[in-house]
Amino acid sequence: MIGFMMFILSLVLAFIASFLTNLTNLPILYLLILSTASWAAWDSTQIKLREYNSGIALHPVGLWIGIAMLWLIGFPWYLTVRYRIKKGTQERKASAPPASPPA
Repeated sequence: MIGFMMFILSLVLAFIASFLTNLTNLPILYLLILSTASWAAWDSTQIKLREYNSGIALHPVGLWIGIAMLWLIGFPWYLTVRYRIKKGTQERKASAPPASPPA
């Protein structure tokens, strides 16, 4: 369910950015795609995405390229995995160290 909600959110963002692009003749849609891909790449290092079982658990550069190229699929997928990591429901890789308890 959360994945569907993230997909709908991404569609709404893309629609708004596309509307603003047409209204202002500025590349707002491209800026949205590049900035969200950059944020996801940076954020993936903060949440240690590569320690979790997921098809999107990539190196930050690979994640940036994947999201920038396939934004409508990659960005909602990243948000879904990020949400599961934050909630503690995303499965860790067997080789990853156990999560430390919150302070």
